[in-house]
Amino acid sequence: MASFHLDHNVSLALADMLRTAGHQAVTAVQLDMQYAHDDEHLLHAAQHGRILVTHNWKDYRLLHHAWHRWSTAWGIPQQHPGILVLPHGAVPQFAQAILDLLATGMQIHDTLHLWKGGGRWERAAEPYYR
Repeated sequence: MASFHLDHNVSLALADMLRTAGHQAVTAVQLDMQYAHDDEHLLHAAQHGRILVTHNWKDYRLLHHAWHRWSTAWGIPQQHPGILVLPHGAVPQFAQAILDLLATGMQIHDTLHLWKGGGRWERAAEPYYR
């Protein structure tokens, strides 16, 4: 069973579909975080061991890379449970895409994945940190 944090842009119906499939899912509305910034969503998700689900590729890609760069620079081993980015669109298709990704056993922890459609997830390339 996985645990998910859906940010303020993701449909509440997706949370219901993930719960129906046996997973835990909380929404920004349930957490009273509908006006929170993206960095607050990522931090909250990480603190509670939840995979973050969003539609916001640009900002979360930046936050994901900053998370890695800063934790490396500060010498702290802090990781996040993962970020899944979905385009806007059909909620049932996205729920199935997430369930299919989980079924593959592919690493989600501390990574960022973008749903490309057609059963394909693309893992964001990790920048070189020194």
